[in-house]
Amino acid sequence: HARDALQASNSLLQQAGRLARLGVWEDMPARGPVYWSDVCYDIHGLPPGSPLPQDYVQRHVAPAWHDTFRNALRRCIRERVEWSLEIEIVRADGRLVWMRSLGEPVIENGRVVRIRGVMQDIDASKRAEALVREREALLSLTLSAANLGLWDWNLHTALVTGDQRWLAMRGLPPNAVDASGVV
Repeated sequence: HARDALQASNSLLQQAGRLARLGVWEDMPARGPVYWSDVCYDIHGLPPGSPLPQDYVQRHVAPAWHDTFRNALRRCIRERVEWSLEIEIVRADGRLVWMRSLGEPVIENGRVVRIRGVMQDIDASKRAEALVREREALLSLTLSAANLGLWDWNLHTALVTGDQRWLAMRGLPPNAVDASGVV
């Protein structure tokens, strides 16, 4: 019964990891990765069970993030602190994707013997954020080029405020307030 219950719990935990795109990993100082869950392999575009990359940083961390990633690992070992990073990695097919990685030291007999952590595929959300920023920049550029006045209506106070162009369009001097409370 205990073994069956443990297997059922393990199966649920693996399913949760797959659904959340959350992989579990373990690394040993001076040795490199010693364990990856199937989701870790999937995030990197590697078949589950394939040999773990001992040259992980060189092979899978995007060059712009090499130092940041190495420094987080060093600090974890030296200062015995948790770390969390959002970095780009290089998948086996060469594609760059965003990943969030968190790690914490495992201390035995007063020294860090392992670092355990999780990694999560955050590529879709990072790309959506970038798209929103691009659209906001385009909207700002469009509004600026169109020379439109911008206004805001505070529904709680009923105060309407506007930028300098909006005020000028209404024939009001800068920072004016008219009798209706419209600025």
